[in-house]
Amino acid sequence: MLRESQAGPDFHSKSIEPPRPLECRRYFAAELSELVELLAENAHDIGAEKSLAENWTYGPRCDDVAKRHPCLVCYSALPESEEEYDRELIRRR
Repeated sequence: MLRESQAGPDFHSKSIEPPRPLECRRYFAAELSELVELLAENAHDIGAEKSLAENWTYGPRCDDVAKRHPCLVCYSALPESEEEYDRELIRRR
């Protein structure tokens, strides 16, 4: 059994504040949509670069055994739902 110090802080304790990430969405006005798009593309490229370094390749369906994934394409070739996923990652941070 872990002692409290090994288990980490007890966020349910009244003496320790629970984590509260900043809700960035409210700061992303329409004027910043171009920046969000650039950062989303960058996030996609970083993830794709990591996957390629781990020997993943493009495939029409995700296959964890064969290391194939349909999103290993340039950002502009992604389906809109995947682009929105990447934008949402940026908005949440």
